[in-house]
Amino acid sequence: MALRIRCDELQSEAAFESGWDNFSTARNLRHEARALMLADVASFWRNHPEVLMIVAS
Repeated sequence: MALRIRCDELQSEAAFESGWDNFSTARNLRHEARALMLADVASFWRNHPEVLMIVAS
């Protein structure tokens, strides 16, 4: 639960940064959020298309 909350916070920060034209910062925040979501997935499944699709949304 805390992991999902942190990912949502990072996505929100990315949206804010994007609004200020800080696109590289926003991209880095989104990348960090995706990395956190993948950290909770067993390594065997990390590159599975369905897992990647869920993480990307």
